[in-house]
Amino acid sequence: MMRLLAILIGCLIAAPALAENAPAIKTINQALEFSHADALADQISGFHGKLGAADRMIYLDLVILPDDSGETTRFRVTGTNQSGVNKAIACDSFARLNTDYASYDFGFNPDYNHLLLTLKADPEASHPFMTIACEYNSEAPGQWQLRFNGYFAVSIISIPTADDMELRPVTPVFTPVE
Repeated sequence: MMRLLAILIGCLIAAPALAENAPAIKTINQALEFSHADALADQISGFHGKLGAADRMIYLDLVILPDDSGETTRFRVTGTNQSGVNKAIACDSFARLNTDYASYDFGFNPDYNHLLLTLKADPEASHPFMTIACEYNSEAPGQWQLRFNGYFAVSIISIPTADDMELRPVTPVFTPVE
């Protein structure tokens, strides 16, 4: 019993020191506007730089404004369900996206071909801090925006002329810093 009490007191004394040395979670806020083709490569390059400079865990708030130059609105994001079937993501109202998708792949080509990005998704119960949703866009009320936010572990594999990045949802232990 005394040994257990000594361990408990030791943990309480050490906790503040451990918290001071704990790595901070970097916050990445990014908007990608696919309708602004002239600035899109710079937006994606900046986002790529932020992801590459991040520690292994981030809080991401990514807003995608679609390419609406054609007959259909395109977010250039593909969802893949548990069976491996791919479907282009579309928004026609505000709603959380279907959690049947196991992953989301982002299509940056031909504007920027140095970043391959996949966001892994799991059911909401497994990762309650992750939200993927179609939202109202106050800047352009007739146009929906797609938002990905939550805490993610960043996995980077360098390949010739590009980075293959995978974002995996995690439950945070620390609070984010700006």
